[in-house]
Amino acid sequence: MSSPFFRFWFALLLLTCQPALAEKALVFSTAANAPFHKQDGTGFIDLVLHEVGARIGQPIVVVGLPPERAIQDANSGLADGDAYRIGGLEKIYKNLIQVPLTLADMRFAAFSTQRDLVLNDWEDLHTHSVAYVTGWKIFEAKVTDVKSLVTERDPDQLFLLAKRGRVDVVLFDLWQGSAFLETKGWTAIQSIDPPLSVRDMYLYVHKKHRDLVPEITAALREIKADGTYQALFDQIMAPLLNDGRARHTCGSGPDEAVFPHRPSVCRICRSVQFCGNAGTDGHSAFPGLPHGSSRDRRAIG
Repeated sequence: MSSPFFRFWFALLLLTCQPALAEKALVFSTAANAPFHKQDGTGFIDLVLHEVGARIGQPIVVVGLPPERAIQDANSGLADGDAYRIGGLEKIYKNLIQVPLTLADMRFAAFSTQRDLVLNDWEDLHTHSVAYVTGWKIFEAKVTDVKSLVTERDPDQLFLLAKRGRVDVVLFDLWQGSAFLETKGWTAIQSIDPPLSVRDMYLYVHKKHRDLVPEITAALREIKADGTYQALFDQIMAPLLNDGRARHTCGSGPDEAVFPHRPSVCRICRSVQFCGNAGTDGHSAFPGLPHGSSRDRRAIG
């Protein structure tokens, strides 16, 4: 398997060798894994940004890199931007401009082989043995009082702990964890509903392309409005909801992904939810996501 460093420079080389494409193409780095980014360009973010690029007349290439490298390359201008990041990073990385519309979301979730486990909040972890990947700041901040704690360097080692019964709970992103488990075929490990926290994720553009930000914003809004975004969600993300590993956190079930504009009652807080419009007008990035309860939009530190 090629390294992230090689993939990044290979993408740049391809563009350099094709002057007509190099003149227009934008290269965005990302630290996201499947289902958001795949090496063959068929991840959710890959295809959303491909569609955005087609509508603004500039092809977009997405290249996977380690988290710190991805943001640093975008900030330095080596990459044209970074995809799938929390909001507000322009305050730290001064050369980046945040596209105001939500690109997707990250659902910080617990996974376990214990099907009857109930975890409604961070505090519910204190009687359990827990593991997560080193460097995830939200887990470092929130997981402070547990029975035992293990950190691992990658998802493979992390989920092996749960598979072998070494820990009660592993913490990871719901989407990426579900895709990882599907690839491995480890059906004994399931996500615990609801996620412990949910955070909107955004696209950042280097300031040298500031003139493109309104165009990118308009294109992203357009594909959400005309059903393209929903179609990609149904194709790539919805199967993770439907197979029982990445279950919906509000509404009556997986059909919320198909009918995102139908009001429903959240099973957790019992409030009326209107899960739709994919990240615009205050609504969630993805269908079926509860946005009426403060626990789902809490600061994660």
